[in-house]
Order: sequence, then C-alpha cells, then structure tokens
Amino acid sequence: MINRITLLLFIGLVFFGCGSSPEQPIWIESEYVDGFGEKTSKVHIKNKNYFKGRFQDSATDGSTMNVRILIDEKDIAFKIYKYGYDVSLRNGGEDGYAIIMKVGDIEFEPVIAKNYHDRLSILPEYYEMVLSIMLQEEPISVLIKEFGSYSGYLSQYTFRINTKGFKELYDHSLKWMHGDLKLND
Repeated sequence: MINRITLLLFIGLVFFGCGSSPEQPIWIESEYVDGFGEKTSKVHIKNKNYFKGRFQDSATDGSTMNVRILIDEKDIAFKIYKYGYDVSLRNGGEDGYAIIMKVGDIEFEPVIAKNYHDRLSILPEYYEMVLSIMLQEEPISVLIKEFGSYSGYLSQYTFRINTKGFKELYDHSLKWMHGDLKLND
C-alpha cells in the first residue's frame, strides 16, 4: 500500500511539477494613456508590482510606502505612494530631490530629480547614468532626499529595486527608440 502511494506521488511530481508556478516578471511593457484615459502609442517599462519601502517626514518616521518606476526612451520617473496608496509628492520638494543609488558596496554620485505633479523625474543629464545602473541587473538600494531653501524637516524615502529581467525587456522594448540599436534597412 505504501509503495503505491509513493509511486502515485512520484508520478504526480514528474507530470505536474512540484507545485511551483512559473516565475512572474518583475518588469512589464505598458503604454501611456492620454487625458481621456485612452492608450497612446508611447511605450514605457514599469515594475509590475510595487517595490516596498519606508519614508519619513514631519509627520512620521519609518512608515510604509510603495514605489512605481516608469522608464521610457528619455525619462526615468518614480511615483511614490505614501502609506501604500497616496501619490503624495504633488506639493513637495519645490527645489528638488537628491537620489542616491547603491549597488553592493558601490555608492553612485547623487542624481537630481524634480517633482512633476505626481512623480519624481530625474533630470535629463542623469538619464544615461541611471539607465546604465539599472541595466546591470543587480539589486539597487535607493535613498531619496528632499532638499529645499526653506527651513523645516525634509522628507526622505528608502527602497530597493529588483532589476532582474529589466535588461531583456529594455533591449526588446526601448533600446531601438533610444538610438542604441540600428534597425536593418
């Protein structure tokens, strides 16, 4: 009796697997939408599920947040959702944000981002640098610090970016738009 059960379990594992599902992608291709909510032809890459992190500001210290990253052929932007649901950067950081990225023991030069309504967009002169860090497909630790000329407490945000699969999707979706790849005539 035990040999039959063992045999049935073995057959089940061989034909149906161990119950693990295929690995889900971290990054997906998406289209921007216009003011009417209709898809445009402009493509971007974004993380499929939010990256989790923590933030601190004048009201809290160590509260949870979600981060969505949007990358297209000329912009890299971060949408930060304080407490997991609120796109809350609409009225902050008038002077900008410093984004510090770290891969392993290597800390990169800070890049500057500006607040554009509901997202932090890195300045164009930093696009190549940030893109090259992401294309390495190593985990990236991120620290974003708000800076300003006014006195008072400035916000900061920390999270990690999982870049696994990003390079392959970038090569497929955006590389030719960015000019890194010449199309055959």
